[in-house]
Amino acid sequence: WGSEEEAAPRELRPRALALAEVRGQLGELEAALGLAREACSAGEPDRLDCIALRRIAWVAMEGGDLEEAEERYRDALSRTEALLGPDHPDLAEARGELGALLVEQNRWGEAAEELQVALALAVRLLGERHPLVGVIRSNLAAALEGLEELPRARAELVESLSIGEERLPPGHRSLWLRHR
Repeated sequence: WGSEEEAAPRELRPRALALAEVRGQLGELEAALGLAREACSAGEPDRLDCIALRRIAWVAMEGGDLEEAEERYRDALSRTEALLGPDHPDLAEARGELGALLVEQNRWGEAAEELQVALALAVRLLGERHPLVGVIRSNLAAALEGLEELPRARAELVESLSIGEERLPPGHRSLWLRHR
């Protein structure tokens, strides 16, 4: 996990993660990466470590290093499942993020498979109308479009937008579709 030199004090780790996300969204990838690394603990791994690993993967993806991003996402997924078990919302989110990366790599079949698993888990744990379910459906729509399964892709996209419009405030970043 983290080293003693890099790790933020335990009480500041959630703030470091939140700042990593904001700095990443502003395009400040180096700052985001540093903050995500600070959020990793130097002690026993915990849930925040798993989230920090996913932020590090996201920064790699945004920086164009898709191979590194995939390695980090798979590591985060494995650690999340080992730490939190197979029935945790973080696992659905981790699978959804890996699926989104596979969409970015045009690996449609693998992406659709990962996203369908993420979707089933998210629906079971969070319910049909949860915002995470909407995000996963949007990414699944992109994978299905890549597979030329257009009626299914359209249905997933329509459902994703419906959830987003119902559950999220206007202008929320999850409503900014990167759909082709």
